Amino acid sequence: MQKGEILKKEEGLTIVRLKGNPYEIGYQHGKLFKKEISWFCDNAQKILSQQEGKIAGKITFPVIRQITKKLVNFFPAEFQQELKGIADGSGVDYYFILLENLIEELSAIYHWYLRPLFPSFLKCSCFVVKDKERIICGRNLDYQFFTESLPSLSVLYVYLPDQGFPFISLGWPGNIGAFTGISRYLNLALLSSPSKRRVWKGISDEVLTRQIIQQNKNLDDAVKQINPNLVPLGRNLVLISKDDAKVVELSYSKKAVRHFHSEGYLVVTNHFQTKEMESEQAVSFPKPRKTILPEEFFTVEGSKKREKRLRELCLSQDVDAKKAMEILDKVSTAGTVQSIVSIPEKEEFWVAKNAQLPVTKGEWIKFKLNDLFSV
Repeated sequence: MQKGEILKKEEGLTIVRLKGNPYEIGYQHGKLFKKEISWFCDNAQKILSQQEGKIAGKITFPVIRQITKKLVNFFPAEFQQELKGIADGSGVDYYFILLENLIEELSAIYHWYLRPLFPSFLKCSCFVVKDKERIICGRNLDYQFFTESLPSLSVLYVYLPDQGFPFISLGWPGNIGAFTGISRYLNLALLSSPSKRRVWKGISDEVLTRQIIQQNKNLDDAVKQINPNLVPLGRNLVLISKDDAKVVELSYSKKAVRHFHSEGYLVVTNHFQTKEMESEQAVSFPKPRKTILPEEFFTVEGSKKREKRLRELCLSQDVDAKKAMEILDKVSTAGTVQSIVSIPEKEEFWVAKNAQLPVTKGEWIKFKLNDLFSV
């Protein structure tokens, strides 16, 4: 069994390197974060009850555990092996690990078929600016569940898989997805854009993001790989190479690709912006009963307001890394749990480290891919 290693551990950001086959990577993951994954498992029902009420939390949690058993087919065999590795390494029940990695799909099931006991999580902001010299991109990831705890638990995963390309993923203990991922060839950011219902079949967000960042070295190939007939939820997927960027707007039946604006920018929040996808947009976002976030955070109009603000900020100045951090701070919310700025051409990026919300108010740590991938 190959060994994973913690490169640095401190409150607000832990850096860990995982390598090997899927099960080995999962086992290392589980072993290194046994305490944190166990904490998630022990507190999930408690936090759900705090948000939705004791009765709802008590009834809901065992129901969603059963649903995860039906959704296991969302994961190809290699990722099921990785999840089993996490379960074995951490000593946590496999179906809880699966539940943690299906949280977006479970959210949609409850919103559409029962009631919004779970919020939809990936409410985010992202921009890409292109000048004559290089591309600079930035993204905020805003979450609702476990919100106050997540900043101190952020993990920068450095994956060195036996199959595919090395990449980094900014995530949390127990999750295998790459909602914010970077390889030598691509940057990836996943944002929600609620669409009309279909959640019972298709690959999960965790699998979609991992397949793209781990298996592709070409932007156009990555875009072609995305099949809307295999996507269970509406999404805005930002893909960035060293010299280009595209936004793939997705629903369960449609896919549209958005390119750089003529003025050299791409701005993405939580709604579709292409004509082709207008009819796919859901009319509302699920909202939990108790939340620290403002009402507009859960509306299409709120997403459009953030998009407009981002566009204004990107056009008002020459954007370098420092300006990119300032832009992200200006559109951050009480739910901004992760934030990252990247310059793909230079293979360097910065991660916001802060145990408090929003993380954009904290320290920005600089990384180079060469340093992280060197064994």
